[in-house]
Amino acid sequence: MLRTNISSLSFIERLHAKKEHNGSLTLETFPAGDLLLKQGEKATKVLIVKTGITKCFFSEENGKDYILEFLGEGEIVGEIEFLRQIKCLCSVEAVTKVEAYAIAVPFFSNLLEINLELNKLLLDELAERIINTRVAGHLFNSYTRLNMG
Repeated sequence: MLRTNISSLSFIERLHAKKEHNGSLTLETFPAGDLLLKQGEKATKVLIVKTGITKCFFSEENGKDYILEFLGEGEIVGEIEFLRQIKCLCSVEAVTKVEAYAIAVPFFSNLLEINLELNKLLLDELAERIINTRVAGHLFNSYTRLNMG
């Protein structure tokens, strides 16, 4: 399933159009196959997908990759790493050509302090991820019980 978030995209497009960001909010292009974020490395920006499709995946020590989700328009990446001040939990790769708004960490930090709309969007996004994770876990457990029983 491809996740999208038109509300976040609308917010960031309005912010980008205002030109009050002094270069701290840019539009970047990633060819298919490029990594937007790499597991284990420090995220230097928060990204919101404008166009294209990305896949979020986790690489195990045994070399196997596990796709967590596909992200499209308006989906945000790097925010958890910013909030928790940790290295990237997973990699995000462009499946198609991707355009994404890149938000410098200091600018994102300032926005969180002063912009209630961004805070609401971020809370909604994180709540949605918790719900999706719970549903996916439930489905996995149900599938496992059916196939082992």
